[in-house]
Parts: sequence; C-alpha cells; structure tokens
Amino acid sequence: MLFRSTWFERARGGSRGERLRLALEELGPIFIKLGQALSTRRDLLPLDIADELAKLQDRVPPFDSALAQNIIETAYGRPLHEVFTRFDPQPLAAASLAQVHVATLANADGSAGPEVVVKVLRPGMRASIEGDLEVMHALAELARRNSSEARRLRVDEIVDEYEKTILDELDLMREAE
Repeated sequence: MLFRSTWFERARGGSRGERLRLALEELGPIFIKLGQALSTRRDLLPLDIADELAKLQDRVPPFDSALAQNIIETAYGRPLHEVFTRFDPQPLAAASLAQVHVATLANADGSAGPEVVVKVLRPGMRASIEGDLEVMHALAELARRNSSEARRLRVDEIVDEYEKTILDELDLMREAE
C-alpha cells in the first residue's frame, strides 16, 4: 500500500500526463529513463503527456554528497583527500542514474593535478535496475501474449534493446573511454 499512499496522493487531481510522470518517478530510475526517452517521441504521444514527461529530463534531485564521497572512497580504496586535492560536494548535475561532481586530481606528490568531473552512480542503482528490468520483461511478455498490437510493435525486442542501453549507461568505465 506504500505505492498508493505516496504516488496516489501526490497525483490526485493532476492531469493524465502529471499522473503518468509521478507514477514513473515512483517506480524508479529505469522507468524515469523510459519516460525521458518517450518524451522525445512527440510523434507517438499526445503533446500534453510528452510535455509532462519532458519534466523528467531536468528535475531529478541529487542524492547526499556524503554518500557520493563514500562511494568514491570505496571504489578507490582510499580516503577522498588522497585521490583529489579538491572535491566539490555540491553536484554539478544530477540525473536519474548518477550525478557528477567537479574535483581536482591529486598528483603523486600531493600537488593539484588536472580538474576533472567525477560521475557517481546512485546508491543501489545496479540492483534496482536489474529488478526493474525483470518487471519490464514480464510486462512485455504479458503484452505480447495478449495483444496483437504488442506483437506487431515487438515490445519484447524493445525491452531487450532498452536493457542493453541502460546496462551500458551503468558501465562508467566504458563511458570514460
């Protein structure tokens, strides 16, 4: 009943686009990404819905920077001050999967090196996305079995492609290359 108590109460009385946006926000990052992608397809959606889903593009609140710092220290296996001479705790940007911080790398001698942007995945993102993908695959299979339109659109293949895209976005080393 938690879903109903948060999403339902926030969405009460809103437009259909707002209700859809709030539902996607409540469902989590992978559904937010789906809403972001759909918002760019104004040829497929009514404009009021596309306009509301476009709000998912730039209205994602950041997560706690202390948590980001802990994630970075765990990844490096060292305290933050050994990796960076400066780390801005205020995120430069926050998105549905990650946020970025400006920092200055520390040279081997401890002096300031180049300024960099550090991208940090939101905590628990991989597990959350893997669970959400299971749900999306199950929904696509259900739709495929019960809808000729879903079979025509090949929703199962769409979810497969979406899975590849979203998992690629989680690979920050690949992105850095």
